[in-house]
Amino acid sequence: MKTTSVLLTLALTTTWGSLSRGAESAAPAAPATPATPALPAASAPDNDSAAGLWKQIITVYFIHPATREEAAKQEKMSTAERYQKARDLCQELIRRFPASPERWDAELESIDLRKVAGQMKLDAFSLAEAGEAYTKLLGNPALPDEKRKNVLVRKLMQDLYQGRDNPDAIPKFTAALAEGMDRYGVLPFQGLLRASATMPGYVPAFLASGNAKLREAAENYRYTAEFAQLRKDAKTDPEKALGRLKELAKLPTPEVAKTAQSLVNEIEMAAKVKSTPLELAFTAVDGHEIDLSKMRGKVVLVDFWATWCGPCMAEVPHVVEVYQKQHDAGFEIVGISLDKEGDLDKLKQVTKAKGMVWPQHFDGKGWDGTYPQQFGIRAIPAMWLVNKKGLVVDMDAREGLEEKVAKLLAE
Repeated sequence: MKTTSVLLTLALTTTWGSLSRGAESAAPAAPATPATPALPAASAPDNDSAAGLWKQIITVYFIHPATREEAAKQEKMSTAERYQKARDLCQELIRRFPASPERWDAELESIDLRKVAGQMKLDAFSLAEAGEAYTKLLGNPALPDEKRKNVLVRKLMQDLYQGRDNPDAIPKFTAALAEGMDRYGVLPFQGLLRASATMPGYVPAFLASGNAKLREAAENYRYTAEFAQLRKDAKTDPEKALGRLKELAKLPTPEVAKTAQSLVNEIEMAAKVKSTPLELAFTAVDGHEIDLSKMRGKVVLVDFWATWCGPCMAEVPHVVEVYQKQHDAGFEIVGISLDKEGDLDKLKQVTKAKGMVWPQHFDGKGWDGTYPQQFGIRAIPAMWLVNKKGLVVDMDAREGLEEKVAKLLAE
């Protein structure tokens, strides 16, 4: 994941009913996002407390609007306007409530706002300057220890990506990470471990560290780079990749074995759906009975998505456009929603507002839903194209969707 903060990643991509997790939304290790409550009537924002201003930064403007009026307002805001609004609110909070706990959250998010804006050419603020700002904030003796942990994680993530092409940066980063784990435990640094595991030299350095916590934590990431390569190899030589993955699935490290077995299941499932007609049968949200076997002779897009997934929602206008152009020629779409229990009304609202007239499967179980589990869906959006014979011919249909559909319809 890029070095943007959680807030900023959300802030710059979110619209009502969507939540960005980057280029795609991955299945979480922690419990899934709780159901979003229905949007209440409008109420005046609280500008008279630090908590009220912070709520505006987090809830109203960026992560999920509190009212329908705010949802409509947010959708009309450009990225530059969101950035400026967030920055203004953070600065107001810092200025008016310097003794509040939220002041430190605003200080941290201000750095990230400027960093992301700098990367987007909305502000003249370099990554080096962001690093200096993190260091300055960490050096503030008034920074509470519970907030210091968050700043340290952001600072280390910044250091990791700035030094990713510099082997000489690894020892310093390893020492800082070990010190952080000694002070705050392993859990806050799991994201750093996952990110560093994809970069050459880091995991070996962790495993050779004199810090027992870091060594133990790094053990789960010993094979991360190999897993990434095996996933690529599976596209050209699945049998070879499967052989190695089955070996890794027998290792005594639980997380490694679990990941390997998951990839085995994923590769085997991909082979199955490409050689055997895909089976899907369910009662859709609108009450219609859906059976993929009765759609033979048509081209079908099976779209795994969710209203909280920013990248999914970003794809919707294009998918709707392709559907409208190609539906009469024999193109169908079947949606598989990964929304959670309690989000059915939101699902109906979003699909209606966006013109998603095709059937939707919803069981309220999120990542643990029937079809995500059956088909090993690990990230969304996931778009599968099914040909007229019912075979999955493309498991990554996002790129060039219109052209791919037209080609399959012509077969």
